[in-house]
Amino acid sequence: MQGVIWTDKEMKENDRKEKAFQVKLRKEKLKSENRKRKNELREVKQENRFISERRKKLTTTKILMYYILINCTAIEIYSMVVMYLFQDLSALYSLIGAVIGESVSYAVYCAKSFNDTKEECKSKLERDKFEAGLLEENDSEDDLPPDDIPFDNDHSGDIPPGMEEVEEPNSYV
Repeated sequence: MQGVIWTDKEMKENDRKEKAFQVKLRKEKLKSENRKRKNELREVKQENRFISERRKKLTTTKILMYYILINCTAIEIYSMVVMYLFQDLSALYSLIGAVIGESVSYAVYCAKSFNDTKEECKSKLERDKFEAGLLEENDSEDDLPPDDIPFDNDHSGDIPPGMEEVEEPNSYV
């Protein structure tokens, strides 16, 4: 079996094709890696979407408040247009009622929101205190000496040098 003899032209052509193949292969690997990163990022966003505190669902109270505000605003606009067109102030009664309705609904919503926020802050504070208490207990355990260190009980009654008891002079003469 004889070996294949390559001419310079064939070798250059083969090298050019190999380089082109390597370039295409690198590009495809980069595209694949970018796709994997995008998919991973998309998965993380999907997971955090439900955990995120920013995304809160509308509560019934908030929906009702918006409903009242929109209806009262419509009544106010209608009352003003009617008063202007007919030059009649009888629509003023509905205008006053709408303004009072808006004010009351907004005040009730603010009070409810304040109480909810206060409860959330209290629960968060209690949770933080509890976690801090656990951390303090763990830290204090680290400060204690290990149980396996023997204490020298023979010198427990000895007084360190310079700390001897000195008799006080009797100043009551």
